[in-house]
Amino acid sequence: MTISDFAFSVPESVPAGAEISVTNNDSIGHTVTADSGDAFDVNVAPGATVTFAAPEKPGTYAFHCKPHPNMTSSLVVK
Repeated sequence: MTISDFAFSVPESVPAGAEISVTNNDSIGHTVTADSGDAFDVNVAPGATVTFAAPEKPGTYAFHCKPHPNMTSSLVVK
């Protein structure tokens, strides 16, 4: 997954429990935060790459950036 120009670029789907890398190409920090529950919530500093585990339960997980709520997307877990 990448973050560029205040937008997420996500894979079509990921396997349950897979390790997901997030690279922030912007010059400001972002988060990848599940809209509901505590499925995932990671901070990604400018120019950094972080990883997190995809949820174990298949489904579609909507997410956003906490400081930039207009940044939204979803992660499909199979």
